Amino acid sequence: MLNRCGCKPSEIVIFVCAGGENVGQIAYNSALSITKRGKATTYCLIGIGAHVPGIVKLAKSAKKVIAVDGCQSSCSKKTLKHAGVKIHDHIIVTNEGIVKKEHASDITKNDIEKIRVIIESKFE
Repeated sequence: MLNRCGCKPSEIVIFVCAGGENVGQIAYNSALSITKRGKATTYCLIGIGAHVPGIVKLAKSAKKVIAVDGCQSSCSKKTLKHAGVKIHDHIIVTNEGIVKKEHASDITKNDIEKIRVIIESKFE
């Protein structure tokens, strides 16, 4: 079993609790959009929770760590704190006027774009 990560260091890293409902999927898709644009790197939150040494080390060495959660449970933030990773910014999708719904498929491009812009505003 490998106990390391193939990730490379990044100045800005985003950890997202993707959840099973719409707000988690909005958060996740927003972070992926940013990663595809090359503006930051989305890392594996479950790797932090599993205390995979390479992922934790890279998270701790990042210039900026942004935790993004779909709802008030703040699973991403709590997981990072539990692993001793310093969080520079924390975004909760439901705090941005998007209502939590049961179905993960109930997401819109407008909601993804709205959260992407909010995440990117934290880069400076």
